[in-house]
Amino acid sequence: MARYPRKDSEHLVGEVIEKMLTETNLARPYLERKTVAVWKELVGPALMRYVSKVELKGDTLYVHVISPLVRNELMLLREDILYKMHREIDERQLRRIVIR
Repeated sequence: MARYPRKDSEHLVGEVIEKMLTETNLARPYLERKTVAVWKELVGPALMRYVSKVELKGDTLYVHVISPLVRNELMLLREDILYKMHREIDERQLRRIVIR
């Protein structure tokens, strides 16, 4: 197969989606939903039963936990979870996790 040079009007799909999200002011809500989804995936359903609320404010993810045992476990795993979340989410968008 021959490769054809890219025309000026062609863009990468990721670039187009990012531009659309920025122009429609949906970038922040998208980031919030993605961050919560990644958190849920990393923590798993067993620990999520004890989490009452997960919210992103600024560059900090706040996690409200109803069980002291789970809170302690998440606090111990916080740095590892943050490191894994940075693989999915830009480091500038998420800098720390606060467990409450």
